[in-house]
Amino acid sequence: MFFFIPLSQCWFSYINEEPLNGVFDLTEKPELLIKNWFNGEYQNQYNDYFNDHLGVRSVFIRTYNQVQLSIFNKINKKVVVNGTNGILYDERYIKTSLGDDFLGAKRIKQKVISIKSLKNNLERDGKRLLVIIAPNKARYYNKEIPSYYKITDTTNYKIFLNLFKKNKIDFIDFNTWFLQQKSKINFNLIPKYGTHWSEFGSFLAADSIVKYCNQNYNYNLPQYVVDSIEVTGIPRSTDYDVGETLNLWTPLNDEKYIYAHTRVEKDLTQTKKKLLVISDSFFEQMHRTAFASEIFNMSGFWYYNKQVKYQEKSTRNKTIEDLNLTLPKTDLVIIMITEWNLFRIGFGVVEEINSFYSGEKIENRWVRYYLDRIRSDKEWYKLVKDQAKVSNVNVDTMLLINAKNMAQNKKE
Repeated sequence: MFFFIPLSQCWFSYINEEPLNGVFDLTEKPELLIKNWFNGEYQNQYNDYFNDHLGVRSVFIRTYNQVQLSIFNKINKKVVVNGTNGILYDERYIKTSLGDDFLGAKRIKQKVISIKSLKNNLERDGKRLLVIIAPNKARYYNKEIPSYYKITDTTNYKIFLNLFKKNKIDFIDFNTWFLQQKSKINFNLIPKYGTHWSEFGSFLAADSIVKYCNQNYNYNLPQYVVDSIEVTGIPRSTDYDVGETLNLWTPLNDEKYIYAHTRVEKDLTQTKKKLLVISDSFFEQMHRTAFASEIFNMSGFWYYNKQVKYQEKSTRNKTIEDLNLTLPKTDLVIIMITEWNLFRIGFGVVEEINSFYSGEKIENRWVRYYLDRIRSDKEWYKLVKDQAKVSNVNVDTMLLINAKNMAQNKKE
């Protein structure tokens, strides 16, 4: 009777199951055709479908995960690293802080030259460019990283910052700033069980950006006013986003969270500037607050330069026309990036805007993406160099061949 429960749940759904958290694809029910029946493809696909939709599957998974963590202190998730003091990391952020995805100084210099060209193009048009480096949890909790990771001093982050300074590119480095505040604030600006800055950390960053713009660009933007501070043991929004994906029965609740109740103080002399943001997920917290509605007027939030996001949570794919329509009515362009994404800073928008001003046609963005992806992956880059040697061509040629092949596969 016990083993019959999952099968009967598939048929009758008499147990109200809580869905699992996280991003994953469930196999769709295959279509029965004569061809796929006789070649065995239908049976294999249905087996995968049945496994993904087995009754009370989420109950078994949560139970297994809870036993693994409670008894063996083991995280049942491939990309999550369990550091000391219970700090949970996305492994990509650790590896980038250790230089595993280092592009090389030459390639980074080329990228910064393109960003400087973008800065000059925008300024000639009366606009500003500001690069925001979002904090890396692996740096904020650098002492809690497991000892088996090897530390190196050669990272994309270090080279980019040096070149930003040399080329006089405006930037705010919240990696450094968050570390400076760590000893001054009694609450974590990056939660133990979250990936992004905390809600309070996001507010501090937003307030800093507003003050930076007022001081350096002679803007007269409205200001934040903090009415009260709330301390609670219950996380909100993304403050527990990694913890949620662990799919446990009992939430991890040994952390205190701080939330600021704020309002925007403005007068008739203050004006809102049109803001275009190209960012990864770190801007999402600011996007749903007064930062994007009462302090700035949003020209657009281009998520990974692929999607256009709106405050009412609706999303659409970005098109070629978006740049032509948005840029002329924009005062400030912000490229917000976390350290893990520095290898593809701007996600192609730097080249697109420079092309807008120069009129030159740019290469397929997926080709550019895979050129950067290959260069930042040591094993993949070594494979390409070996291919170049066998084919008796230079490495850049073989890189372009591989990137174009990958882009074509993506298109197909």
